[in-house]
Amino acid sequence: MTTREIAAPTAPATTTRLARALTALLSAFALLLGLAPAATAQTGETTAIDPFRVTLSVSGDLRPGGEVTYTLRATNTEVIALNTTLHHYGVRVPSGFQYLGVTGDLDGAVSDLGQGVNFYGGDPGSNTVWGGGSREAKFRFRIPADATGGTIYSAGVGMETKLLWNRDWHHVNNLVSFTVTPVQSATQVTVAPSVARVGEPVTLTANVSAVHGTNTPTGSVSFAVDGQTLTAPVVNGVASTTAIFEATGTKPVTATFTPASGTEWQTSVGTGTVNVQSEATQTQLTLDPVAIHDGDQITATARLTPAAATGHVVFTVDGQTQRIPVTGGEAQATFQLITSGEKTVLAAFEPANPARYTTSQDEETVAVSELTTTMTVSVNPSTATAGEQIAITADITPEDATGTVTFEVAGRTLTAPVVDGKATVYTSLITKGTYPITATFTSDQPTRWLGSAGTGSVTIQAEGTETEVTVDPATVAVGGEVTLTARVTPRTVDGVVTFTVNGTEYLADVVDGVATTTVLMPDAGDETVRAVFTPADTERYAPSEDSATITVTGTGGDGGGSG
Repeated sequence: MTTREIAAPTAPATTTRLARALTALLSAFALLLGLAPAATAQTGETTAIDPFRVTLSVSGDLRPGGEVTYTLRATNTEVIALNTTLHHYGVRVPSGFQYLGVTGDLDGAVSDLGQGVNFYGGDPGSNTVWGGGSREAKFRFRIPADATGGTIYSAGVGMETKLLWNRDWHHVNNLVSFTVTPVQSATQVTVAPSVARVGEPVTLTANVSAVHGTNTPTGSVSFAVDGQTLTAPVVNGVASTTAIFEATGTKPVTATFTPASGTEWQTSVGTGTVNVQSEATQTQLTLDPVAIHDGDQITATARLTPAAATGHVVFTVDGQTQRIPVTGGEAQATFQLITSGEKTVLAAFEPANPARYTTSQDEETVAVSELTTTMTVSVNPSTATAGEQIAITADITPEDATGTVTFEVAGRTLTAPVVDGKATVYTSLITKGTYPITATFTSDQPTRWLGSAGTGSVTIQAEGTETEVTVDPATVAVGGEVTLTARVTPRTVDGVVTFTVNGTEYLADVVDGVATTTVLMPDAGDETVRAVFTPADTERYAPSEDSATITVTGTGGDGGGSG
């Protein structure tokens, strides 16, 4: 509370009272004659408004828009009233102050009482103030909302008094004053974008406002964040700057407002947070085609979002790896797959700056089928003689398929490797007939090549024999003896030779390729000898025959023979 007291004069009380009475009498008389001027407002400070000691004090919230109370107290310093009358009293306040109300010794409405603008006063009710008595009123006002910190506001008093018959207004200006305290400010921090990226600018904004009143603070704001101090002026209550961050994390921001005038504004501090994150990426993998055969190629394409992300994409599939740089948001690799099955292709993005972008990956599958093979079986010769060597060949398509072929023929199992698309075995059969042949291809890369099978046949004929018959002697007399000899080729063949002479058959075993018997020729004339070889193994050898002629001379007689 600021109090300014006007002290009472120190002259003797009796002299003072007489002087005042005389003065009042003369003043009234002069006024009646038109010789005395009207009362005017006093300037400067005064100690008394006779016979009153006046005290004006101010208290309250000394800020823009704050409420203050002016307490006006008028005390009669005389021992007796001496017709001292207080007709009106009031206060003169600074321009712009809003009147709120009054309490205390005041009767009736408050008005300017004809004392000009910014004066507020009224009738104290009981106008006669006896010596030692006082009147007090409390006037409430609101300081203008646009008041500036540091502003000095002064107020004065006015009183209409009557001493004897002289009734005058007396004013004392600038009796009490107060200074508006520096206005409290508030600083709020905003960050845009709310999620920041490494290497990209972030806007830091401080909105500085008055906690009280309608004025806008002026000055500057210093932003302290991540080891950086950035200063920006406050324009229309806003200070803004940009910051760039090199690492991820939560970055506290402290914004300190420094007023242009410390008497007008108080400093204030606001805080905020910058959330710096690596920007999330997305990798989308596509394969072309998505179904192939062993040995075919696929193209794997990885597309990155955002397209501005830089780095490499690592493609892996079936034990193969390729690391491809990202260009224009895309990376592409080609693979040849040589094993069958469902293969997973993985594309993993590795950012060039891991603090700027996150990793990401995608995967797709490709179906790899075994390559089919076909087989044809051929036999050379296709018709063979028993015991003759034959070649059985399996032709495999495609020619680059590798593995083995298993042949089944006449209860035998024969195998041969595939070389340049062919597998051949050699064998011989000793029994005549037609034999089916089956051949089965088994790949030595079963995840790449499918097996296949083929059939064929071979016809085996009995091995031919030759029989050569001789007679000894070729000419014989009737009743003579003739030796019949059959030589069979091959000599190793076993069997029987049947000699037929004149309707009679003679049998002889073949030993070492020769069969022999003797016969008697009973009749003259030419006789044909027929020799037919019958092999012991008719499945292995074919029969054969030959003939010869015996000339019998002389006359006939009894015939006979032996074999």
